[in-house]
Amino acid sequence: MKKLILFLMLSLILTSCSADTTTEVSDIEEKYQEAVFSTSIEDWTKVELLINEIPDDYKDTKTIKLLLDSWNSYKEGDFESSLESLQKIDAQYDGDIKDDVSFFKEYIPEQIKEQKNIQESTLKLADETASLKKLLSSAKHDESIEYITDLYVSSKISFSEKEALLNYVRALNDFLNGYENSAFERLSNISPNYIGFYAEEVNKTLVTQGSKVRPPVVGMTKDEVLATIWGKPNKINTTTTTSGTDEQWVYDDNKYVYFENDVVVAIQEF
Repeated sequence: MKKLILFLMLSLILTSCSADTTTEVSDIEEKYQEAVFSTSIEDWTKVELLINEIPDDYKDTKTIKLLLDSWNSYKEGDFESSLESLQKIDAQYDGDIKDDVSFFKEYIPEQIKEQKNIQESTLKLADETASLKKLLSSAKHDESIEYITDLYVSSKISFSEKEALLNYVRALNDFLNGYENSAFERLSNISPNYIGFYAEEVNKTLVTQGSKVRPPVVGMTKDEVLATIWGKPNKINTTTTTSGTDEQWVYDDNKYVYFENDVVVAIQEF
């Protein structure tokens, strides 16, 4: 009788342990499958939470962790560690996340190469702009013009910035040599809202020259037109009527300014 009771008790214990083990394995498998799915949709936050609750030796858990480590290192800019983690994955890997592994083994090296190119370009740009700023601040106009021209091919400075800088330096050179009209013409080609390289100095020159850089606009007085880049007209045609005096100011290149009672009412350029 005692033997029977002991046997029944042992059977109950074994059955209970077996049930617990089955439940535990089922729970791990559920988390594992969720981790595999989260990897496929790149939900790395969820992958990280799940993978820490799964034994390293369970199915492809180690591979998932390596892929996760590679991605985290990449985001942190530790490209060497990112590649090392990828390289630890068997080249012939054909497991549950083979498609993800295949994708990232191609994607991450490409992105790292691109990031390194950007970093190199940034350093190159910093060197170029530092050299150019030194030339500009030392008023070496000819050398600055040559340097900016060379940047058309090599630099990441935009085309519009290079155009503005060339006009700026050439204008300074024209002022130095007494060619004011040419200088004002060059400055008029620079946007009044220029925000590129050396913007503070460029805009300071634009402000200093004021209206001399601007062409005439409707509403100006005669004095204001004279202060613009068009300056004095070559000829003035006057018409007097009962309504007042109208004037036509004639400039080179078929440009005309029309006044009614000393105020600009129209501008023509052909």
